[in-house]
Amino acid sequence: MRDPRPRRPRAPPARSQPAALSTRAGEAVSRETLMAEVWDENWFGSTKTLDVTMASLRHRLTTAVAGTARPAQIPEITTLRGHGYRLDR
Repeated sequence: MRDPRPRRPRAPPARSQPAALSTRAGEAVSRETLMAEVWDENWFGSTKTLDVTMASLRHRLTTAVAGTARPAQIPEITTLRGHGYRLDR
């Protein structure tokens, strides 16, 4: 029997977020483009989801590179106010 409760929107796959930026490293990627590519063009949730996801991605990048010999090579995600994000290498 199927659960009658409404389903919560699913979070995007963990690999989709960095892939959407890494394929355009150095380029400005709009919030709308990221939402459409990573989630779905029919996403009905808040764009705050994107902000939280980017904060989480920044934390994961910092944590992953913290133990390496060359921590200066951490890719940086820059917030472009009023537009979106950019991955700087």
